[in-house]
Amino acid sequence: MSTPRTPNTSAFGSMQQTADVEPWDFYRHVEDAGGVVWDEGFGAWLVSRYDDVKEIGRRDEDVFELASVLDRERPMPYGLSYEQWVEFFAYGSPHFIATNTGETHTRQHRWWMRTFSARMLQHWRDSLIRPVADAQIDRFAAAGRAELVADFSARLAPRVMAGVMGLPSDDAWLDRLAELHDVRMALKQYTGRSGVPSDLVGDAFEATREIHSLLGPFVEERRSGETEDLIGLMWRDAPEIFGADWEEADIYGSAMAMWEGGAGSTPPSTSNALYLLASRPSLQDELHAADERALRNFVEESLRLFGPLYFRPRIVKKDVRLGEVLVREGEQVLPLTVAGSRDAERYACPASVDLARPAPRDHFSFFFGPRACPGHGLARVELEETVRAMLDRFSAVRLDPAEEPPRLTGLMARSWEPLHVVVEPR
Repeated sequence: MSTPRTPNTSAFGSMQQTADVEPWDFYRHVEDAGGVVWDEGFGAWLVSRYDDVKEIGRRDEDVFELASVLDRERPMPYGLSYEQWVEFFAYGSPHFIATNTGETHTRQHRWWMRTFSARMLQHWRDSLIRPVADAQIDRFAAAGRAELVADFSARLAPRVMAGVMGLPSDDAWLDRLAELHDVRMALKQYTGRSGVPSDLVGDAFEATREIHSLLGPFVEERRSGETEDLIGLMWRDAPEIFGADWEEADIYGSAMAMWEGGAGSTPPSTSNALYLLASRPSLQDELHAADERALRNFVEESLRLFGPLYFRPRIVKKDVRLGEVLVREGEQVLPLTVAGSRDAERYACPASVDLARPAPRDHFSFFFGPRACPGHGLARVELEETVRAMLDRFSAVRLDPAEEPPRLTGLMARSWEPLHVVVEPR
């Protein structure tokens, strides 16, 4: 029998028990236990303090490594083989950004950061994002009420991504892609845990293959690299993005990851921002009277308080000290990004919205360091236009007291739902 690691969560239970439950009390227990605590249910060290979370991000690729990185010497997640992991997580791409390290990763990250330029984001803001947001609002504005997850959040990001990728805007087609993403995410929620139900694995592989069949024809259409959508740009710049030995599977894999990241992770952030807006009426009054800076800061506060991913698994490449704990090579750490973004040692009144908070982007919603999300610019623009559209169109957005109240659902990815509101047109 192995020696129990200390400190550990045995006195207050595993983080697994916080699924569909607000985790703030659990985070306080982790903090009280030292901020670096072993969770037997996850088989990982939970890391909650701002400084330690930032240290993990800063030393990504040096001391820490994404659990998704391909390594034949290490068991792949969910009990999958190396080949299965490439098929599922990397969509068959040998140069996938989240499964590679070093120059292969850096080259892709650099391309995405350059592609999401301020000029391109402003173009999408004006020509795509705001029109899509207004079109979704038009569907419920006259009724005076809506369930903003189904009626807005779940619809906005997929239609924005369809626009930037040059994909169909057909409702049934987009809805099917969203359903398949949810099936894949049901398996990804088990990242870091043992005992994955076998049916989740089978369903996730079927969903992965169907996504390929749905997106594949449109990826193939852009092969010339002459279109200005993101898929066309990838075909044009493939050697720069993936290296001289790139394969067609790299284009397909990156296109599918682009869809999954943009259409899958932004809806929870949108729902969370709208929950914050609807649940705190005084904020709406403040934002109606405030300037553009306050609106942007509100978006950052919603990301800080309710980031889309609550932990980001890493494997330790060599012994390292985090807080008071010596973490050994090969062990897993889970930086609790939202806990770090609410650290009372870092933020004054950490659970409150402060539209004048210094350094408003100083949080971990998009992580930190070389593995920071390269799509953060697009996500921020979408959230800003979402909030702006709601403020422009409605004098008030309130939680509907006659309907089921929202709950913070999920575990790794969390969002407030359902989000029943009543709205008052301006």
